[in-house]
Amino acid sequence: MRKYDANNQLLWADTYAGSDALLSNLDEGWGVAIDDEGNIAVAGFTDTLDDAYDLWLRTYASDGQPGWTAIFANPDQLSEHGRAVGFGPDGSVVVSGTQWTVGEPNHRNVWLRKYSDAGQVMWTQTHDGGELDDDESWGLAIDADGSVMVVGYTTLAGDQQILARRYAP
Repeated sequence: MRKYDANNQLLWADTYAGSDALLSNLDEGWGVAIDDEGNIAVAGFTDTLDDAYDLWLRTYASDGQPGWTAIFANPDQLSEHGRAVGFGPDGSVVVSGTQWTVGEPNHRNVWLRKYSDAGQVMWTQTHDGGELDDDESWGLAIDADGSVMVVGYTTLAGDQQILARRYAP
């Protein structure tokens, strides 16, 4: 993560090297959001020692100081990816992405979680469009009342279709 001024001068930078910097080789940020006060939230995933990727979320103050970090590890030791993130009007942070689930074969579901401005879990939602079919979230938006709109795709009878789903605050 890097922040530059209007003259393209580096103001601050931060990196994340996974749960074990010597063993972790794949940590990625995929989504970023900035609130009205300049606070930043970054979502992605981190490589873990359990042969899976865990959803990763970190907040930063406008001056680059790290805030809180949340890592979600699937209890079945499967992967999760954070793909989109946004700030609610109350300072909360919502992250959406994909969670792999157990099945034959394993399949993916939409995963959505809301955190308070202090990093406490407020709620978690998932969307499973059908048994053994894949569903993924690729973006989100939060309106003035805190409702969350998630977009991505859902698979129905083998066909991928656009998913647009609204969640109440």
